[in-house]
Amino acid sequence: MVFPGNSVRKGAICLILALILAYLLGSFPSALVISRMLHRDARKIGSGNLGGLNVFRNIHPIAGVAVGVLDVGKGAISVYLASSISSSLWAPPMAAAFCVIGHNWQLFAGFAGGKGIASSFGAFLLIAPAVIPMFILCTLLLAFVLRDAMMAVACAYGILPLLTFVVTKGIPESVSALLMSAACIVKMLPDIRNFCEGRRRLF
Repeated sequence: MVFPGNSVRKGAICLILALILAYLLGSFPSALVISRMLHRDARKIGSGNLGGLNVFRNIHPIAGVAVGVLDVGKGAISVYLASSISSSLWAPPMAAAFCVIGHNWQLFAGFAGGKGIASSFGAFLLIAPAVIPMFILCTLLLAFVLRDAMMAVACAYGILPLLTFVVTKGIPESVSALLMSAACIVKMLPDIRNFCEGRRRLF
């Protein structure tokens, strides 16, 4: 006989496991690993951000692209594994959010991290791919108006939860988008501050 409580307990354990795994995958310090392969440390170069853009600009373009691909992969793999581990509708979108949080505050890099852009892109490829072109379009329009790339991205993340709800009509996906947006915007606060002080311009 299978008791209902056992089923609920098993489901909760699987969900928690999926989220822990997503955070650990997000915490894989791809920028740090690749920069150290080139005898550099991305944390001590340029912006100090553990992301593909910093590596691209300050270490090597190919290395930066490699970091970006790995970070996109982290997001996509986290969602895929969550859907395999847990049957909960909340598991894939919450794993996406936990992966981005893990990327932004990496356990294996002293809680340094990136801005979560590539990882969230990889996650959205699986949880809500139709949101991606709308997000890119909003970012481009905002970049044209604001004349600042990172501020445009930050503002686009501000409306990402709404875009996600409009496209998916799903509460789990929208909550995930809200958490991802918060994590990304927090890491962009220095860029937002620089923009407000007139120290950043796209063109």
